Formats: sequence, structure tokens, C-alpha cells
Amino acid sequence: MIRKFYLKNWKKYNLTENKEEFIALLNILEAHGENLDSLHNASSEFCGITTASGWEDDIDIVKALFEYHVFFKSKEEFLERMRESAAVEHVSLEKYLQEVDYKKTTDGMVEILHY
Repeated sequence: MIRKFYLKNWKKYNLTENKEEFIALLNILEAHGENLDSLHNASSEFCGITTASGWEDDIDIVKALFEYHVFFKSKEEFLERMRESAAVEHVSLEKYLQEVDYKKTTDGMVEILHY
């Protein structure tokens, strides 16, 4: 129910450029068990991302989330990207997936990047 409210009012949050990015944001948050309220209350650590000085505003947090996550609209899209990456690494898809941090979410799949 609340998800429908978020999607209906996505512009009012002023966090993303378009609704597709907002959907990606909601899925990234879901992958970590977080939501827009917890995003708003984040300090120097959120969704596994740490900053020494804290974030200036919610937009900074969203930028960091998009830097450390990739949202795929479908399992098929996710697997295609994983096959391509496995081929570059010269390993099987199964082996490659063992090394990837990913979560299934309401609208697709989220890959969590670790730098």
C-alpha cells in the first residue's frame, strides 16, 4: 500500500530525475531492508556505504546508492549482464554468480557493487 503511495508521489520526493530511477531507488532500498524514511534519517552509514563526514542531504545518499548498486528490471536482464561479465572473466555463469552480491526485489534484481 505504501509503495503505491511512493510511486504516485515520486516527484514530491525530489530524489530522482524520473519515475524509472525512483523505482530503481525503491528496489535498492528494498534489497537492504530500508525505505524512504530510513534514507531520510541516515547518518554516515547506510546500505553498507560509509562516508566519513556524513551526507549533506538525501540527494547525496541517492547518488551514492546509484554508484554502488545496479537495478535490473527483470531476472532475464540481470542474467544477460552476468553472462557477459562471466565471459569477460572467462568463468562459468554459475561460478561468476557465486562472487556477485545480488538480491531479488519487487520489480527485478539489484546487484550490490563492492569497490
